[in-house]
Amino acid sequence: MPWNYDNLWNKAKKYFERGFNEDRNTELFNLWSSLGLELLARATLAKIHPSLLADPQQGDNILHACGYPSGKKEPRSVPISLVYQRCTVIIPEYTEADFKFCMSLMEKRNSELHSGELSFSDYPTSLWLPNFLKVCKILTEFQGKTLKDLFGEEDAKASENTIEAELKNRKSEVKKLIQEHKKQFEELELEDRLEKLKESKKKFVFGLKERHKCPSCGASAVVEGEVVRYLEPRAEEDGIVEPIICMPTKFICYCCGLTLNNHNDVYAAGFGDQFIVDQWNDPKDYYQIEFDPADYYDDDRY
Repeated sequence: MPWNYDNLWNKAKKYFERGFNEDRNTELFNLWSSLGLELLARATLAKIHPSLLADPQQGDNILHACGYPSGKKEPRSVPISLVYQRCTVIIPEYTEADFKFCMSLMEKRNSELHSGELSFSDYPTSLWLPNFLKVCKILTEFQGKTLKDLFGEEDAKASENTIEAELKNRKSEVKKLIQEHKKQFEELELEDRLEKLKESKKKFVFGLKERHKCPSCGASAVVEGEVVRYLEPRAEEDGIVEPIICMPTKFICYCCGLTLNNHNDVYAAGFGDQFIVDQWNDPKDYYQIEFDPADYYDDDRY
């Protein structure tokens, strides 16, 4: 089967090996790495079930993925863009920012292979390598493996150092940003500060959000998140409550203006823990009840 997990994993390893044997400043390193990442993402879905890679537009593809080859033409897989998108649903640590990065690398690959542009010839590793290695780590660990299993001991060690250095760099940048907003807030007149604190308390928090104390001004700020998964719903007096596990992806303070727009920066600021939000549902909507019970109430019986 073309979507066999072991085959995809081993092919990804082979492509990474080819890339890592090239000079890091050449387009071949970039190209092999981008192709290896695509195979690694496909292996991640195949680890769950090969049907996640089958194009659903034709039933034979699904049958083939489930071990029932039809003997017809070669099965067709879903495009890599859909593979990356499905990872955002399946892997909690793989965020929307990671998806956008993977898509940008895919577009570079498309341009390199399908146009006259040399898209990878002027694409220094400083622009993409830390994010690339982080995504590789996320996908690999979801499969129950390590970067050592994927890259080998030497390259895995160098990769871990790059990821750690990038995290330290983000922490430094975020700390600097926090201090800048703190200084700006403290330079305001006392009356203005009190007014901003008062107005920030009026901001209602709905949806996938929770409150946190702003590290710059001490006001009640908001952390926004993306859905990781839904937990078992529970019935309460006023309706059905559905707990949602959220991955924090944005921080915003309506008092001093401190804003962090991705999970990495929110994590670096100390607000990276997943959180749970209770979503209230009307029983009629939750159970998709299309009739009104009042229609079946007969006043003449009482």
